Amino acid sequence: MIDYADGPELDLIRFEEVAGVPIHYARPPVAPYGSIGKPRKPRLDREFYAKLEVCMSELWDLLGRAKAVVSGGCYVEKPGMHGAGRAIDIDAIWWDKGPPIITLNYPNDRRRYLALEAQLRKHFGLVLNYHYNRAHRDHFHVDDSQPVGFFSTASRVVFIQAALIYLWDKDIEHDGIWGQQTESAVLSITSQLESSDDLLSLGGWTGFLDAAIYTGFGLSEAQESG
Repeated sequence: MIDYADGPELDLIRFEEVAGVPIHYARPPVAPYGSIGKPRKPRLDREFYAKLEVCMSELWDLLGRAKAVVSGGCYVEKPGMHGAGRAIDIDAIWWDKGPPIITLNYPNDRRRYLALEAQLRKHFGLVLNYHYNRAHRDHFHVDDSQPVGFFSTASRVVFIQAALIYLWDKDIEHDGIWGQQTESAVLSITSQLESSDDLLSLGGWTGFLDAAIYTGFGLSEAQESG
C-alpha cells in the first residue's frame, strides 16, 4: 500500500513494499542488524520510488521474488539526497529459499554482493559500497544525484576493480584509480560481450553491468530470457 505524504516542496509517498516485496528495518533498537527485521513504512520521492520498483522488479525476474528488502533509511529531514527523498540505504535482501545478501557479509559473499550492486547501478547513478569507505560497509547508499553511466569517479572505479578481481579473477590493484591496468582488464571483458562498446557509452556500461550480474549470480542467458 502507498500513502501520499507530501512535505513542503517535496513529492513524497509512504510505502510498505517495493515491487511487491515488503520493506523492513533491522537496526537497534527495532531489530538486530543482519536479521530480517520488522516491517516499516518509509517515505521516498515519487519518481525515485518508481525507479526503485523497476530495478527490483528486474531483480525478482532474475532470482525470484524476495521475501523482504531491508533498508537502513530513506527520507530523513536533513540536507542531501536523503533529505530530498531521493536516496535509500539498502542493508540486505532476503529470499524464502537460499541465504540473504547482507551487505556487511561482503567479504564472505563477494560475488552476489557485486551482482546486486551492478543491478542497482543499472538504474541509479550513485551507489556507495563496502569499498568506498568504512561508513558504507553495512549498506549500499543508492541515489540518483548522478546520471547512470560510466565516469571515472571513485565509487565507480572501486566497484569496477572489485568486479574484475572477484568476478573475473583479474590480477590488478584495487586502489580506486582509473589507470592503464584497470582499463586493459575491462577491455579484456568487454571484448567478449555482444556489445563491444566501451564503458563511455551507455550501452557499453550496461553491457558490463549485465555481465557482472550474470557472472555474480551464476546465471545464464537462457535463465535471463526464461
